[in-house]
Amino acid sequence: MKTPTFLFVSVLTLCTLTFTACQSGGSGGDSSDAEEKQTEETASENANQGELEGLVPLDLKPYDLPFTLLIPDSTTGVPKVVNQSWGSTEIQVGKKYQLEIALGGDLNLLKSDLKNDDMYTHEVLEETPTSIVYRSVIAGSGLKPEHHFYSVVTINGEQYEVKDMKSGGPYGERSARRMMEAANQMGAGS
Repeated sequence: MKTPTFLFVSVLTLCTLTFTACQSGGSGGDSSDAEEKQTEETASENANQGELEGLVPLDLKPYDLPFTLLIPDSTTGVPKVVNQSWGSTEIQVGKKYQLEIALGGDLNLLKSDLKNDDMYTHEVLEETPTSIVYRSVIAGSGLKPEHHFYSVVTINGEQYEVKDMKSGGPYGERSARRMMEAANQMGAGS
């Protein structure tokens, strides 16, 4: 009896996949419409949308933080949120999304620390008045570079520093940028 049921489910799944594929790209039309639409959007909007795709809001009020944070959806993993005894809150979803939020923040101090680091060489990849994405490498080590981010976000008059968890990673550039974009959206909709 299990064989006919299995066969029915298999055929149904195949039909669904075929129908979905035809609906999403089977129009056979000219790709110029898509290219024209992309030309109308600015480069920064495209970059931000790409980094925020697949993220969903997480309400952090139960963890004593008065805002929401965009985190990867459930296909990446189960969110783990921990309030640490030293005052920070760590949020982890899978291996490529691990960040820490704490009161305060000083971007200039971080940049000074990066400049005076004797072990790593740091290269700033992107900088705004409140955020930075940078690459860290130990010169001559043969190790792959690590990518990090740091943001200072003001919500309801309070400053929060948001950064990647050093105990996680190493992170690729895309992961660091994605966490930075999520941090810069904190509080939206709260």
